[in-house]
Amino acid sequence: PPSTPTSTNDTPIGSSSSTLEQTSQQLETAMYHASSLGDYTTAQTHKTSLDRLHMDDVGRVLQANSQFYQAFSNKDYNAMEELWLHDAVAVCVHPAREPLVGAGDILRSW
Repeated sequence: PPSTPTSTNDTPIGSSSSTLEQTSQQLETAMYHASSLGDYTTAQTHKTSLDRLHMDDVGRVLQANSQFYQAFSNKDYNAMEELWLHDAVAVCVHPAREPLVGAGDILRSW
């Protein structure tokens, strides 16, 4: 039977303590390893897990977008602020404006 990939601290992949990127990398590594050994059933299991992970990620983005635009429609700045990534790498592009980079500039723009 296929084994369940774990993170470096033996936490099952996909658990809350594993980041999405780490989980994806671990699943890809396990998939390629199984494939290189000719264990295509296990490789397919890992591929299916990667597909689910991607769909879950897409769903979270869509949910966050929906929540943000609901807060925007309600002119609820606090709810909008809760949803923004509070990091220097955050980017926002308002119509007909240059991109804003960084949570501070983005939040001030609202």
